Amino acid sequence: MTALPPPSPHRFAREEAVFDRARRRGELPATADPMLIMDLLAGAVWLRTVFRGLPLDDDFAAKAVSAVLDGPS
Repeated sequence: MTALPPPSPHRFAREEAVFDRARRRGELPATADPMLIMDLLAGAVWLRTVFRGLPLDDDFAAKAVSAVLDGPS
């Protein structure tokens, strides 16, 4: 199986700025992997909508981000 090429840095530029601000505010450790965080969040959205057929209700994003960054509660 051939590996996919790495994503273009331009595709992640907008998100990277958000992660940089979070690091400066002390909300995210310097060791956090922004690409992994985005993968986990995108996977949660994909699983919920495509595989489960559930809606993305108003508080889903907040709950998903909290679970990824703080651990599930």
